[in-house]
Formats: sequence, C-alpha cells, structure tokens
Amino acid sequence: MPKFLASESYALNAYRDQVQKHLTSHALEHLRVRRRSDALIIESGPDKGAIKHARLRRYGQHLWRLDMAHRGKWQVTPVRGLLTDLLETLTGEFGWVLMPRE
Repeated sequence: MPKFLASESYALNAYRDQVQKHLTSHALEHLRVRRRSDALIIESGPDKGAIKHARLRRYGQHLWRLDMAHRGKWQVTPVRGLLTDLLETLTGEFGWVLMPRE
C-alpha cells in the first residue's frame, strides 16, 4: 500500500469535505465522514461506538476503492475508480448501506 506525504493530508481533508457535501446533497444528513490515515470512513451514531457504513480508501493519485462494513468488519468490493464515480455508485447502487440503523 502506498504511503502518502504529510503534505497530502490537506488533500484528504478536502476529499472528506467533498464526500460530506455529496451525502448531504442526497439527504443523508445522519451520516458523517471521518478521515483515518488514507481512508474516509462514512459512519453514523454517537462518536463512541459509531456505526460504520462504508469506507473509501485511497490507492493512488486519483484511484479509490469502496469497502462496505458487514458485521463489524470491512468487506472489500471490486468497485474502484475516481472518487466522484464511487460516490455516485455508493448512493445510486448501494444506497441501502447508508440508511439509518439506529
């Protein structure tokens, strides 16, 4: 897995904001995006014991992979591509994963 420079952490914060804006525009205000290393985690619920829904993991300059949370573990999907494409796929084809579980 590639390591990213500290200067690239700013870009990940911008990507986090982009994902949050996309979720809000699809009426998914109950979700929030948290950055952890090279991944953006979409979760809901309280900060402690948050419910994880999906993860977008960065693999290159523009390449991302979509993972889904299942029974407390991350399940890798074959879905890879640009972040904007993954967001459309996530909300369009896997929207059921983002529904409230509280």
